[in-house]
Amino acid sequence: MRRNPIRPSYWAVFAFSVGVVISLIVWQMMADIVAHQEKELFEFRSREKISAIIAAVENQNQILFGGAGFFNASENITRNQWHTYVETLLQKMHLAGAQGLGFAQRLTPEELAEHVRQVRAEGFPGYSIRPEGERAEYTSIIYLEPFDKRNQKAFGYDMFSETVRRKAMELARDTGHVALSGKVTLLQEIDQDVQAGFLIYMPVYRTGQPISTVGERRAALYGYVYSPFRVRNFVDQIFPNGFHYTRLQIFDGPEANAQSLLFDSLGHDVIYSEKLSGPTKTEVVEVASEHKWTLRFSTTAASKSQSDRSLPLILLGIGILLSFTIGYIVWLLQISHKKAQQLQEKTSELQKSEIRYRRLFESAKDGILILDAETGMIVDVNPFMMELTGYSHEEFLDKHLWDIGPLKDVLASKVSFEELQSQDYIRYEDLPLETRDGRVIHVEFISNMYKVDKRNVIQCNIRDITARKLAEEALQKALDDVRTLRGILPICSNCKKILDDKGQWSQVEVYVRDHTEADFSHGICPDCMKELYPDYDPDDDDPPEKEDGA
Repeated sequence: MRRNPIRPSYWAVFAFSVGVVISLIVWQMMADIVAHQEKELFEFRSREKISAIIAAVENQNQILFGGAGFFNASENITRNQWHTYVETLLQKMHLAGAQGLGFAQRLTPEELAEHVRQVRAEGFPGYSIRPEGERAEYTSIIYLEPFDKRNQKAFGYDMFSETVRRKAMELARDTGHVALSGKVTLLQEIDQDVQAGFLIYMPVYRTGQPISTVGERRAALYGYVYSPFRVRNFVDQIFPNGFHYTRLQIFDGPEANAQSLLFDSLGHDVIYSEKLSGPTKTEVVEVASEHKWTLRFSTTAASKSQSDRSLPLILLGIGILLSFTIGYIVWLLQISHKKAQQLQEKTSELQKSEIRYRRLFESAKDGILILDAETGMIVDVNPFMMELTGYSHEEFLDKHLWDIGPLKDVLASKVSFEELQSQDYIRYEDLPLETRDGRVIHVEFISNMYKVDKRNVIQCNIRDITARKLAEEALQKALDDVRTLRGILPICSNCKKILDDKGQWSQVEVYVRDHTEADFSHGICPDCMKELYPDYDPDDDDPPEKEDGA
């Protein structure tokens, strides 16, 4: 019988499907939570950086206020005094990424020649105001500390002559507040690492003059305390640990485009692109009076790798694995339940089969012995065997086959039993068997070997053939008598009648019928056929005819 292949049960599929659905729901929830947390973290980092930039600019404003205050205390500040002031200042605080702290003096055309003469007299014979040319007013950078190689390039430069710088200087002069310039390239860029730059100005007015109105402030202007900034140095000073998780772009003004790009944390040689991956945040901030920067934030690859985006997928994978495990367990339980049912059915069938076998065993009209094939011990005997031999159930059990009285002559030695062990089937057609009361009966002995619970057993069937034996002997005797009569009875030579023991002559078939159990059938032998029907052909279907037409 072919067994059906084991298939997943509907309950197992249902359990797996429910588990997968729950896993997908949990995955979606966790993905939403992670995305929300990532967005909040991104917002936090962005706000943190915005605050840090504004704080850095404000810190530089305070430095410029201090420098203006230093000039207000005494207009005639010498170069050495300014050097000492800045050096002392740098011992207590840094310049927030500024290239230096300087002073640019405002000059009229009438004051220009005397001014140049005084500066040259301080030890700078090559000093001049750049660029050359006649203008309504001039400003000249006369102090810039630290006065290193890079800052010396700006010495004597008239910042008022350049449009972007002039706009910021005019705003500072007219408002009396600090003013931040637009995007410029500093004079200090003396190597290939050119950065975008900007400047912050603080006006210095002559002491004692009124500055209530724009006109008064213009008339009282003495010069500007200022700081030049290389933007990358400025940002690196604010964020010394760099930008691992957030990309920052700074644009000069309220518009974000390639021309206004001041800084990109990916590098100053990065090609500007409007397309950014991941969440972005763009905010326009007023970093100084009437001057705005656009700060744009986006996530980096490190931010994506640092985030817990993999967690929902891990949970989904674990959920699907658990779903499969639960489904598999349910399937195993279903299979176990089915196998238990099948085992129960088989057990029930086996019990029924055992009951049927026991009934056949007990009601059989053959003697049956069950032997352990290893030891030859009798383990069971049926009632007919006990009735046949006259021995009790206890006299058979736990004894060797050759130790039982009725079988001592049949299986006289253990060697005979070994023949039973070596062959699956043995049959003795006629064996004498002595019963308990001394009778000798004739039996047919048949043995078969088979397995029961992985152990070999031998079943011996012993059938009483005494009646059959007596009938066969009687038949043989009758046949012997017939052969004896044929040898001594007189037969008539002419009519072939037999003279019986009563002196009567009878036909042979009548005599045999009366004295035996044999029957006769009549026919014609071949010799008589040739004599009586010489024209008969055995292959011819028509019956032969005699000469007289019979």
